[in-house]
Amino acid sequence: MSEERNNAFRECLHKAIKDPAHDVLRQTPVTAGTYTYLKTIAAGTPLPIYDGEDDLQIFMPWIHCLMRYFDLHQIVGAGHDHTRTTILYGALSGHAETWYEHSVRTGTRSIHAFPPDFVTILLRLADRFITPAAVTKAQSGFDKVVYTTTVGIQAYVRELERISKHILLPIDEYMLRCRIVEAIPLSIRNHLIDLRGLSTSTSSVVEWVEAISK
Repeated sequence: MSEERNNAFRECLHKAIKDPAHDVLRQTPVTAGTYTYLKTIAAGTPLPIYDGEDDLQIFMPWIHCLMRYFDLHQIVGAGHDHTRTTILYGALSGHAETWYEHSVRTGTRSIHAFPPDFVTILLRLADRFITPAAVTKAQSGFDKVVYTTTVGIQAYVRELERISKHILLPIDEYMLRCRIVEAIPLSIRNHLIDLRGLSTSTSSVVEWVEAISK
């Protein structure tokens, strides 16, 4: 992969990490009464664990689950950054835990050293374990999503959107419509075009989904 393409991949990956992380950073802790309610939910929310797999369909869901964990436990706002970095260490295992131990904790043992901020550590973690090859693997998973009448068209579309979010592949109206049209049986497609007046080029995704669902 060229340096230009690699830089573009890193930029996209970093943005996918920063957006949910900054949402947590910008929040203000809730009031005591609301937090009492959240504690009940948070008690049943385990800390998600990342082992260092070079897999976007593992890494990106882990990022979002970690942010949800911080949100539910109200570890939000700039004032809790050190707490987040400490909890992050507990959210790693295997190679990722070893990396944190050698790359983060070792570098901050001097009394003159300051630990990196939480988002910086996440970005370094991603740069260490997520390679461009993960995109190819994730793309393959996206291409393997299959529509069946048992699962239904709405579940099919949700799965495409879910995977696209995790593999850094923006899915627009045109791409989603093409996937739907190609996925459904030819007999259904022709029926919807001939008798329902749908178009493969101008009808919206909503129109296709509603027609297939009926």
